[in-house]
Amino acid sequence: MIEAVDRRAKGLRPVRTEGLELAGFLRRLDWVLLAAVAALLGYGLWAIAGITKHDITGDPSYYLVRQSVYAAVGVVGLAIVVLIDPAYYRRYKRGIYIGTTGIMLLVLLGGTVSRHSKRWLDLGPFRFQPSEFGKVLFVLFLAGFLADRAKRLGESRTVLQAIGYAAVPILLVFIQPDVGTAMVYTVALAAVLFVAGVRWTHLAVLGAGAIAFSLLVLWLLPSAGVHVLKPYQAARLTHFTHPTQDPSGATYNVAQSINAVGAGGFRGRG
Repeated sequence: MIEAVDRRAKGLRPVRTEGLELAGFLRRLDWVLLAAVAALLGYGLWAIAGITKHDITGDPSYYLVRQSVYAAVGVVGLAIVVLIDPAYYRRYKRGIYIGTTGIMLLVLLGGTVSRHSKRWLDLGPFRFQPSEFGKVLFVLFLAGFLADRAKRLGESRTVLQAIGYAAVPILLVFIQPDVGTAMVYTVALAAVLFVAGVRWTHLAVLGAGAIAFSLLVLWLLPSAGVHVLKPYQAARLTHFTHPTQDPSGATYNVAQSINAVGAGGFRGRG
């Protein structure tokens, strides 16, 4: 009888262990973040449904269905990424970095040119933009790199190494040219350093360097006749602080957004 009870207990142990692992996994999830993502996704689909219902005659749901398919693929991708042990990304961070920078180099060498930019790769009938996927891989690599050096985050050498690694994909995206995405990568670098617990003095130096670089590119070099950015790129950045400067041209979208918010209130118009 004792042996029968013992065998039954052994059979229950794997089930109990699996249940505990599942409970621990669910507790580790950031439910607030997931709820925010779900809310943004739902709001985006709702907005697309309302804005585009008259765009395709006879098929008011065309853009909604298409975007819903993309959203479903994204949700599946999110589930796969969440189910993978974070230690896996940390273990293979070097491969992640090499793969990310390598595919960005491939874009520059054989990417598809559209609107004077080389940002896309064509794989048969599919076209994708590696720099978009690279945003996540970029953060994963930096997180793994800094996690391995958690006891040396106060050293300038560690911060400089992280910035040096980050500078390569940022530069590759910048020369596509895709200034907006390069800025996103830069902000992601600052965010990862902040979350990792880097000293405030190091963050302050990084911020001062970013401001100095912006002044150099936007004002000092152009005044000397050296134009790093194309006119439309510089206009996007300078007009951001002067949204009413050219309401019928470069700042049209910003001006219309301000008018729409002012006239529509919380629920909007139309």
